[in-house]
Amino acid sequence: MPEQFGQGKLNITEGVCELCGHVTQLGALEIHRIVPQEVTEQTGISATATATLCHNCHKEIHDWYARNVSTVAYNPVSKSFQPKSVVNLVKEYEGAFRVFTEYKKSQRDIA
Repeated sequence: MPEQFGQGKLNITEGVCELCGHVTQLGALEIHRIVPQEVTEQTGISATATATLCHNCHKEIHDWYARNVSTVAYNPVSKSFQPKSVVNLVKEYEGAFRVFTEYKKSQRDIA
């Protein structure tokens, strides 16, 4: 499958979105890192799981992350919010992606 780079994203020139099944030949598929690069860099992980998504699903998953992944947790002892550990963030992103994938597949089954 030919690849091209553009706007900081790896674009696939043809294929099928892994979430919604959209078929394209117009370079509309993008590689999505399930755990964002800034998080994996903190852990020292060099290779992470990816998914090939259409532009709409890629935008939706980032919106989903913004609503469902928190980088802080409330500490009842200190009564303050504190940054989550990188390990917990990785687990949270992976879990959010899994839930979003199940949601998208259920929507596909309805249609």
